[in-house]
Amino acid sequence: MTKNSTISTINLEKLTLSLRPFLLFLSLIFFNLQGVNGQKTSNSQLPSSTQTNVTPVDTGSQKVAKRNTFSTIFSGKPGRAALYSLVVPSGGQIYNKKWWKVPLALGIDGYFVYNLSNKYSEFRKYDAIVTDYNNGISHPEIPESSARNFRAQARTNREYAWVYLIVGHLVTVFDAYVDRHLLDFDISPDLTFGSSPSTLFTLSFPLNSKPARPSLP
Repeated sequence: MTKNSTISTINLEKLTLSLRPFLLFLSLIFFNLQGVNGQKTSNSQLPSSTQTNVTPVDTGSQKVAKRNTFSTIFSGKPGRAALYSLVVPSGGQIYNKKWWKVPLALGIDGYFVYNLSNKYSEFRKYDAIVTDYNNGISHPEIPESSARNFRAQARTNREYAWVYLIVGHLVTVFDAYVDRHLLDFDISPDLTFGSSPSTLFTLSFPLNSKPARPSLP
């Protein structure tokens, strides 16, 4: 039991270390979205014209509205696309009408769900063998110590399969969010620009011309 607890502790530490970059990435996205939404809110509260006389406002008499973080993050068309993709696999890609990305999103989610199912089956297999050993039933093909080690490894693989599934699904959510943002921008390759007549100038070079000679007296 002491060996199994030590193995579980080591596996838990490895899982925690592997999740740190992912949690940091999610935190950066969250604070970035909060900053953008806060900037939009502050801009919307600015007056349309600058006034010289500023009337003092009694802040104590105003009620501060509580903001719902969930509705703030998933507001607007990009947030709606992310929400659809979060709830339904490839839902955000369908909302963005990125039809060629729909099978890719479904393939990512389907692969990691299939992987998770296999890891669960592997864990149940070795867990049943260990249970048989605890009940006095032996398995000559697998020693008891090996079965316990295999079960501990299968448990770790099952936990990692959950992490891979969550990360893969969030990739499709982030893809739908970014795609919706790009649809709102003009990314056409037209790089032409206009110019006023006052900025144009011409250069003339005399070709095949002889210098003027002074006339004879």
